[in-house]
Amino acid sequence: MLYSKNLKLSSKSTRIQKNFMFSLVVAMLIHTVLLFIPMVYYFVVQLVVSNWQSLSKIIVLMVQDHGSISTLSMIFTNYVLRNGVKEVWKCGKEGRISGVHVIN
Repeated sequence: MLYSKNLKLSSKSTRIQKNFMFSLVVAMLIHTVLLFIPMVYYFVVQLVVSNWQSLSKIIVLMVQDHGSISTLSMIFTNYVLRNGVKEVWKCGKEGRISGVHVIN
């Protein structure tokens, strides 16, 4: 779609789409790595006896935190999303705090 000859997009729209695609690829890689490594470890441990207690704890943390790490990577790599998050959390002159409008 980004390189379609029939579709006319502005350079800003193309840049936003490419940035979003990059963010999705990074998030996908994080999910793949942080879920695939624990699955491989689980299947290897089923075949051989393992006494690696510290590695087991790291594996649990990888599975537990893959969503948070993926979300943070999306915020850090996608500038449109990053600006939206900044806008929600800033305190403006209008009395807006943390994305909530205050009515006087």
